[in-house]
Amino acid sequence: MKITAIETLSQPEGPSPSVTFVLLHTDEGITGLGETYYTPQTVAAYVHEAIAPVVLGADPLLDSVWDTLYAQSARRVGGGTDMRAISAIDLALWDLKGKAAGLPVYALLGGADPSRSGVAVYNTCAGIAYAASTHVGRGGQAGPDDLWRAANDPGGLAQELRDEGFVGMKVWPFDAAAQRYGGMRISSAEVKAGRSVVERIRDAVGDDLEIMLEGHAQWDASPALKILESVAEFDIQWAEDFVLAHDPATLRWLSERSPVPLAASEYLGGRWQYRQLLEQGAIQYLHLDPSWCGGISEAQKILALTSAHGVVASMHDCTGPINLLAGLHLAAANQTVAYQEVLRSYLSDVYPSMVDTEWTRSGGLMAAPDRPGLGAELTEQYLAQPGLVRQVSRRD
Repeated sequence: MKITAIETLSQPEGPSPSVTFVLLHTDEGITGLGETYYTPQTVAAYVHEAIAPVVLGADPLLDSVWDTLYAQSARRVGGGTDMRAISAIDLALWDLKGKAAGLPVYALLGGADPSRSGVAVYNTCAGIAYAASTHVGRGGQAGPDDLWRAANDPGGLAQELRDEGFVGMKVWPFDAAAQRYGGMRISSAEVKAGRSVVERIRDAVGDDLEIMLEGHAQWDASPALKILESVAEFDIQWAEDFVLAHDPATLRWLSERSPVPLAASEYLGGRWQYRQLLEQGAIQYLHLDPSWCGGISEAQKILALTSAHGVVASMHDCTGPINLLAGLHLAAANQTVAYQEVLRSYLSDVYPSMVDTEWTRSGGLMAAPDRPGLGAELTEQYLAQPGLVRQVSRRD
């Protein structure tokens, strides 16, 4: 089997304009589907200019291209675009391998743990308008969606999520203050306002729901500590990315003082960046995004490091359907993965228009599909959208 063409697809006017899908075509008619998120035109340019010459003509079942792609990127300083493009290719390769073998990807990774029927899912509280944003952590809201309710009716939202079977909910009640002052300070009144959101959630559901706080990496360490001390009494599951994770020493400083466990960070890429966090003892929860970190191949290595350091892993998804599927397959094959992030609004209203996967939850758990590969194909609805941008590189 040989890869004969690489195709990139994005929809600037669609429900999630930051998603780039990658299709790998082969001479046997089997295709592999991957994706990544942010800067779709830039990612597509990198795929066709830098990756296509390496991947076209390769045997997807035998040839290992990850190290080659990474090395050529690292020798040019590397960066987010490169790693995200490599991630999309890697996801597509695993999808292709699973389809060729007639097996779900989790089976190729070693098989699912028979003692678990899925991974626990929590709801990140945003709506469909959030998917249309091109800015990290600054998605919009549309009427009384989950983002609006997290600020205005957090108790009622918490009760609803509990009743739907989610194990937890993630909110970011301090973000407005971070954006107002550049993350350098927060007033006592703003601390009180953000703390009130957390208090109303805990009052509404007691201990029935875990509460996760998101910081979107906008804070300096001292105001972050002030915030976390203010909410300690509410038994917060974790505080995620309150400071940028690119400096493990700063994160360790915060971790040593914070009464709330710290989580980081889907913003990192490659095992080397994650290794620094783990070796510093800077986090209690590791967050991982397969469509950013280097794909499934690299996620497997990162999760092995995570397990060796006794840290709990959580799979990130606030991006696209293939990334979510990759997270579910990785969770099935790795006991260190305890959580999968979802947005219920994406499951009901965004992802079904893009891929043909059935998104089901049972008892607060989601499981990877048993279909060969990752378990998704692009829908006719997505492919028929006006304005769809498609680019193809073919083997000579």
